[in-house]
Amino acid sequence: MRKAIFTLIGVLLLLCGGSAFAAPLGLKWFKPVLSSGPCLDSLVSQPRVGEGCLSYVQHEKAGVMADPSGELLYVGGSDKLLHVFSRKGTELSSHPLPANLMTTPIFEEGQLFFGTDKGQVLSVNTTSFASTWSTQLDAEVENVLVLDGTTLYVVTGLCTLYALDKGTGEVKWVKKRPPPSRMFLRLLSTPLLFHTEQNGVATSLLAAGHPTGKIGIYDANSGAVVREVMLGDPKAQFPDVVTDPVWTGNSVIAASFASGIVAIDPLTGTKRWRLEKKDITRLAYANDLVIAAGAKIVLGIDPQKGTVVWEYSFDKGAPTRLLVANNRVYFGSDKSGLFVLDQKSGKELGVYGSGLGFAGDLLRNQAQLFAVSAPGYLYAFQEGGRN
Repeated sequence: MRKAIFTLIGVLLLLCGGSAFAAPLGLKWFKPVLSSGPCLDSLVSQPRVGEGCLSYVQHEKAGVMADPSGELLYVGGSDKLLHVFSRKGTELSSHPLPANLMTTPIFEEGQLFFGTDKGQVLSVNTTSFASTWSTQLDAEVENVLVLDGTTLYVVTGLCTLYALDKGTGEVKWVKKRPPPSRMFLRLLSTPLLFHTEQNGVATSLLAAGHPTGKIGIYDANSGAVVREVMLGDPKAQFPDVVTDPVWTGNSVIAASFASGIVAIDPLTGTKRWRLEKKDITRLAYANDLVIAAGAKIVLGIDPQKGTVVWEYSFDKGAPTRLLVANNRVYFGSDKSGLFVLDQKSGKELGVYGSGLGFAGDLLRNQAQLFAVSAPGYLYAFQEGGRN
């Protein structure tokens, strides 16, 4: 009954939000992800453990992952379940989790890897859906994991970096990076893994921002600090480096919320350029263009000069992570809808309003775009219109 009521609410939100996608996307279907609905007393307080219901104020942040065939979709949420959908929108099964899955799973060799809001990192078999291993970390995991070969890199809500063995979950190394004592932004920087040469020797490094305004460069094999560079003014309010850094082949680029976007040489710490655009929370790099986004703004930036190539503004909300594919930029706003821009010009190609916005990562797979709305609905769009 609750799910039926929640579906009706979703239909009303869809009708209220409307679609402006004459092109390049058409809505194929949308389905509720969450298996429960809100309870009456959750109007004034959070649901108690074991009630089997959800808050009226939903802010789902989980993203969607597809299997290699693209026929199966995996998504979690605040109902402590892992849901499996077909590409056509049929929910095939759901499986209990020890806590809420608030980010995007990784699919690798028949396993899903993800973290929970209670600090567990799990490996789950996609045939039996049994947990292969579970490792408890020091705080919630709400950033996507980074996989390289046999190692998973994880950042927790206490800013701690972990390297875990993909096969066993064993901790290879841990780097404590205590958060500041002041208030800081809840959004944290996902570590960037990149490969370069140091003194003629190939080396693997991690770059990760920190709420103090620093970006750290770490040895990916040991967690040892290679260099730390201050990007923000530590005396400013919210100097946090919350962007996921990007690697252009010779520079690491990241942004301080209070001070702007900076390109650095990761080995020397030299700042190559600074663009004083504040409130930036998202970065992406593709086709020799940096895309930066913050509340109500998206920028295209020359990665060598740090100059603005184009600028786009939207009405309200904070952006999801940026998805750049097919020469387009896709992103959602947590207070409005989905947006599609031309990457080269920043021209708006389409807007889709869901009613209450999108906060999770987007997935593009086989000419379809998948997104979970903040109230907990999985949307599928077809490129080129309805199919």
